Amino acid sequence: NITNKYMKIVKKGDEEKIVKVYSDEMLEALYDGEKDELEDDFKEAIEELEEEDIVIKSYKIRECETYSEDQLEDLAESFETLYDIDEKDLKAAKRFHVKIVYDNDGEKTIDYVTVTVVKVGKKWSIYRGLI
Repeated sequence: NITNKYMKIVKKGDEEKIVKVYSDEMLEALYDGEKDELEDDFKEAIEELEEEDIVIKSYKIRECETYSEDQLEDLAESFETLYDIDEKDLKAAKRFHVKIVYDNDGEKTIDYVTVTVVKVGKKWSIYRGLI
């Protein structure tokens, strides 16, 4: 699924592939369609983790929550405003709860994060992630 693909990209720090998990509409709204800017922001975030000696060792998707009809409706309204995505084009949204094990300056640390994915038209993409 898209969440697993996203986590693999984050774990590898692959800035060239990060653009593939975001919708074109979000890239247009957030970066004026300039994929290089998203790649640069992602690369900077990965470099900051490396500077702090934080390395993701593993991750596990623990559970998934599907947005209710009301939640999806609210999200669709905001997408129309923020990303110029027609309300009818937002088909679904899910939250994945992910357990991450990372090495923090030589110390094993466990963290839990939420990754939100959306289905716009026929394509699933990342809405909110780690970076």
